[in-house]
Amino acid sequence: MSAKKKGGRVSKAEKERLQKEEEERRLKEEEEARLIAEREEQERLERERREEEERQRLELKDRERREDELNELRFMLEENQNAVNTWEATCKEKAKWDRYMLCDGSPNPAVQPEINTFISLWKENPEVQIQPLLQQCALALRLTDELDLLLREEPEPSVAQVYQDTLLSLQSLIHAKHQQATEEILKWAKACSDIETGNMQTVVQDDNITLCLWANLNKNPRFKGYQFKEVGLGFELPKQLTMSDIGVRILHTHYDHLSHLSQRAQAQMRKPVREEVNEETTPAETPKVLEDEEEEVRGSAGQAEDELQSLKSERKKSAVSVHSAKEERKSSSLKERQEGEGGQTETGMEGVASSGEGTDEADSTPAVVEPVIDSTEVHVVDLQQYTPLGGVFYFDVFRLPPQSHTVSGWEMRELLDTGLQVFPYPSEHSQVHSSVSGKLDENNTEFPPVGVTVALPDTVVFLEEPQVVCWDLIIPCDLYLDYFRLRF
Repeated sequence: MSAKKKGGRVSKAEKERLQKEEEERRLKEEEEARLIAEREEQERLERERREEEERQRLELKDRERREDELNELRFMLEENQNAVNTWEATCKEKAKWDRYMLCDGSPNPAVQPEINTFISLWKENPEVQIQPLLQQCALALRLTDELDLLLREEPEPSVAQVYQDTLLSLQSLIHAKHQQATEEILKWAKACSDIETGNMQTVVQDDNITLCLWANLNKNPRFKGYQFKEVGLGFELPKQLTMSDIGVRILHTHYDHLSHLSQRAQAQMRKPVREEVNEETTPAETPKVLEDEEEEVRGSAGQAEDELQSLKSERKKSAVSVHSAKEERKSSSLKERQEGEGGQTETGMEGVASSGEGTDEADSTPAVVEPVIDSTEVHVVDLQQYTPLGGVFYFDVFRLPPQSHTVSGWEMRELLDTGLQVFPYPSEHSQVHSSVSGKLDENNTEFPPVGVTVALPDTVVFLEEPQVVCWDLIIPCDLYLDYFRLRF
């Protein structure tokens, strides 16, 4: 029994031998693993080195290719720039020569006596027939385009101011001539009345404007509105206006003479001048220069106000749509200026447009604009973010001029020297009421809103739903019409 126990035991020497063998095997495995890891690391480093060399070689080759392409591009750009400069110089010389050789009697806007004589003679011209007047307006528009080109050449500040004043004078005179032609057509509304409706409606078009006129001669209380289908314009009148002696005018100008008059646009035009003055003047000279600049700015602002004074006198009270909204806006500042202005709307679209928003519907479906007092605050349009598209739409309601009457074979007419008078809607009583109440509910039946239907011009592609913007003659800036209800 003791022999078996002795044979089954492992001696101490045997244990030590087994442990030593186990330790040697572990060390050998670790050494082999270390050698494998070192070999793999060397292979990885060698592979990365070769990849780095290959990448550097490709980068060097690509850099050489880019440099060659850049040099070629610079050469092409230089050639194109030289060609553009040559073309511009040739065009300018040709334009100067064509202007010099022009024998149609039109003035040269760069020659101040000629353009001043043209403006003076046109102001005194008694011609009020629409077709000859539109031809004269087309000539004036061509002169404004030439003045724009002259201003883009960045002339001397004094010369630029003269060009700018002349441009404003021409634009104001064009608008005044449109007013005279409108008054003349409305004076003869009874002679041109429609047999079916008993009212007068007419459309006058040329390459620059679309003029729609409607005279309320029948005073039918069931009259709702009228659509000028040939031009895609229309309006809807409330009963208070259908029983009044009024004439409705919708004027669409394919040009924009309003945006550049905005305060923001004028500030952007004056900003480069201020920066140039700050760079070129010394600190000792800066106060005097800034004082002179402020005087010049005030002078230019006064000139712009003088040019717009004739428009303000003719459009003293609101005739279409925006009167109540403006009264609400002005009631928040102690009821200042309790007079509205005729609605002049301008279609605009954001400069950086999202693609695919309302393009198809906007191009084909007329937009119904109805004024509704639901405004929280008025937003001034940033012309750096938005750009006007589609021209400007003027919506006006005028008092109908006295019509002629035949008495004993004599045609008699009352002659007035007041010109076109804007028909106030709502009335003076409603102005005070709206300013006191604060809001005019869209369901209010006492003074319902005026509706206007406009087909968006097919010459402009709107990639998204356009914003409708109103021009305020009291505050010369563009405004978001948050208080207009739009349906597309």
